[in-house]
Amino acid sequence: LYLRQRSALNTLLGTHYYRDGSYLYVVDRHGRLIYHNNPKEVGTYALNNPAVREVMRGQRGAQQVRNNHQVAMLAGYAPVAATGWGIVAQRPTEATLQPLSRLMSAVIWNAIPLGVLSLLITWWFARRISLPLWQLARNVQDGEDTGNAISHVNGIRAWYFEVAQLKQAVLYSFNALQDRIGTLNRASRTDPLTGLLNRRGLQQALDALQAQGLPFAILTLDIDRFKSINDSHGHDVGDAAIVHIAEQMRRHSRETDVLCRAGGEEFLVLLPGVGIEAARQTGERLRQAIADEPFAPVGTITVSLGVAHFPSFHTDPEQALRLADKALYLAKEQGRNRVVVYPHAD
Repeated sequence: LYLRQRSALNTLLGTHYYRDGSYLYVVDRHGRLIYHNNPKEVGTYALNNPAVREVMRGQRGAQQVRNNHQVAMLAGYAPVAATGWGIVAQRPTEATLQPLSRLMSAVIWNAIPLGVLSLLITWWFARRISLPLWQLARNVQDGEDTGNAISHVNGIRAWYFEVAQLKQAVLYSFNALQDRIGTLNRASRTDPLTGLLNRRGLQQALDALQAQGLPFAILTLDIDRFKSINDSHGHDVGDAAIVHIAEQMRRHSRETDVLCRAGGEEFLVLLPGVGIEAARQTGERLRQAIADEPFAPVGTITVSLGVAHFPSFHTDPEQALRLADKALYLAKEQGRNRVVVYPHAD
């Protein structure tokens, strides 16, 4: 058998040589090449090749090796037990991985449109999910009027359960805040003992009447000899007497009238759209009702009233209030338990 010449072994194994650099070679039990596609290699030893060493030991398998030219190769090997030979098939690593690289490139380029479409769909869904949350957060942070904020939150489309629950919680908080603000606003304008307006509430009422351009009559009212009630019966009875007068004022007034506790035992009533004579008659009815209503343990309580009018008496509301106070002092000086209209030129 001539190993360097054309032979049966050459014909059999040479058919496995490929142009991509793959080839077969055969070694004997001593590691000597007895066939190689390059005839110059025949007869040389390949003991430095780990695949050859493995096949000489009767092992079969595959591993990555470098050939005599230091080219990275993938080698598969198997022994021939009958002869003690070993057959090794080698292929360049680059040639092996090149189809895989082309496949990976094709997969990536084919996946890019799908990936972009997936990202767009994901972005759209994320925006749809986050939009109501962003709207809720914006309405909470803007610090706008509570009524407007409630209206805006009601307009938010809560299309999934969590946002619907959060929306209800925000609305509940806004409504609670609005109620609390309303309570504090009323408390800031209201006398805590009688529930009538205090001086701040009176000022707001005056501003509203002026803005509407409405004329109004003014009644100032003071409890006669209130100090003696406190001295004789105590401050608790004095407070009860103040509450009693406030109840009588409510009973004998209209819904549009403005009732105010000016301080201590002094009260004030604004009568929108009422003339001087009608205001005097209203004050007289109130005075008579209070005098006719027994109040235990004091007995009879009387009041003195002063009457003025805006703008008939003065074009400045504050000055008109002072004129009503002066009329009240005149009623005190004239003997109490009476209604006095401040003198003025018609």
